[in-house]
Amino acid sequence: MITYIKHFSVKCCMVGILLYIPYFIQLDSLDSGYSGNQQIEIRKNGSDFKEYEGLYFITGGDLNNTNIKVDQKGGHLRIHLPKSRKCYLEFSGFGEIWYPISEKPVYCDSVLFCRDSEGDIIEMNWIQNGNELNAVRLDPVVRKNDIRSVMHQPEIIGDGWMTASCQNEGIEPKNLAMILKRIRAGTYKGIDGFVIVKNGKLVAEQYFDGFNRDSMHLTRSSFKSVVSILVGIAIEDGIIRLKDKIVDYLPEYDDCENWDERKKDITIEHLLNMRAGYDCEEIFGLGPVHELKMVMSHDWLKYCIDLPLIHNPGEQWSYCSNNVFLLSVILANATGMSILEFAEQRLFVPLEISTYSIEDGCLSMKPRDLAKIGQLILNDGNWKDTKIVSSKWIRESTRMHTIIPWSWTTEWASSKKNSNTSGYGYLWFQQDFYIGKRKYRGVFAWGNGGQYIMVFPSLNLVVVFTGSNYSQTIQRAQLQPFDILVRYILPGVKDHRQITFDQNRSVEKIMKNNEIMTDREDRFRFGKLVEEYQSKRFSKEIEQPR
Repeated sequence: MITYIKHFSVKCCMVGILLYIPYFIQLDSLDSGYSGNQQIEIRKNGSDFKEYEGLYFITGGDLNNTNIKVDQKGGHLRIHLPKSRKCYLEFSGFGEIWYPISEKPVYCDSVLFCRDSEGDIIEMNWIQNGNELNAVRLDPVVRKNDIRSVMHQPEIIGDGWMTASCQNEGIEPKNLAMILKRIRAGTYKGIDGFVIVKNGKLVAEQYFDGFNRDSMHLTRSSFKSVVSILVGIAIEDGIIRLKDKIVDYLPEYDDCENWDERKKDITIEHLLNMRAGYDCEEIFGLGPVHELKMVMSHDWLKYCIDLPLIHNPGEQWSYCSNNVFLLSVILANATGMSILEFAEQRLFVPLEISTYSIEDGCLSMKPRDLAKIGQLILNDGNWKDTKIVSSKWIRESTRMHTIIPWSWTTEWASSKKNSNTSGYGYLWFQQDFYIGKRKYRGVFAWGNGGQYIMVFPSLNLVVVFTGSNYSQTIQRAQLQPFDILVRYILPGVKDHRQITFDQNRSVEKIMKNNEIMTDREDRFRFGKLVEEYQSKRFSKEIEQPR
């Protein structure tokens, strides 16, 4: 049951000095069993306003995509920017709203506060100049049961994962509980599950809308990043090379109906970094989009090699799924195995991934297994004691080859304090995220609908999201995981600058990341290793011939 609290009589005052006129609140029960109305008078001292206070995210109107704060002062409930005293709305009882930005009176009929099934305020709505404004609560009330549900240590089920509780690995349970609260209340929509791995241990997993731990989920384009790993393995085996021309692996080009001499210059690297030059674009809505047309065609390979070129190979970045299909055919022709057979033999079996399926040409996997892909990147190509792909390839494929003038947080208020650009490597995206004064580089795979494998090397963190927000281009709903990431997950990782000492991590890597030891003994051991490392490096430098 959802209950709306309806505030009649609303006014905003620029100077914040108003005579007191009592509120009247109408409670409307909107479930199937209508229970009528009840009017309650709010007292002047404002004590009844406390449950409405908090941080909200507003969409619509002049404050679209902005964080706002709701609090009480002098018996009135106020809306203002978190770090500003200027009042945008002040509820008092006159039936009108003054907007101090334009200094024009704007009228509204009511303000609605919405409760979830537990009776907690989760959002508010009002009408301004005929437009509906919605403000979702960012700091919902978290109950003990909510926190207990996320503090529960995930079960060890023999799939290769060690587990731990989130608080033992330095992640704030309350932040995860707020994520659950918002997903279950419907203020985050279409998210089917998430998995969090910290310090190599699975610390949280939650599933929604009928999905569970054993449910396989479509990976969509997040599998592109898996193809990048497979290409790296094939290159290390000497089967293919980055600079090889793709026509050498695709004899079908002899029958190309839309031949262009520039197609002879397309290399495997051009397919990896989305610089093949095809007339295709799938992210920004510029088009044309060829993926669905390719799937509907009777010959996928012929459709891809017949695509016209609009740029010289290597000249322009343009996201195109057909590039990855061509890579899969090249791998199959070069290895003598289908890409799935090659993946099973060289990647899935070493990663202890035993269950997956193909649906309409798209791979489905369990979220726990997707997290292993992220951990492989985090571990520089290793899973436990097994080397699967070289650290050189991991570094090269995940570094930023191309700067994209677009941010994955652009649709959310958090974008104001984050980078307005992102990057692309060899089928991996990158972006910098700012939490307070700290910056974290994230490397991630993306798939249509909201499928993400996110890796944060400096935090020793992997986050996986699965979702059902499918669309032809990246829509706002697909970007919800980034809002969750910036608002709750990254701020919930305690003491961002501090880590627990790990003998297996290289001293050079720790020094490069400017990480600080938390434990006194750890700091002492680390200091000794730094001295040894610097001594060895100095010795090597003076031994070099001049």
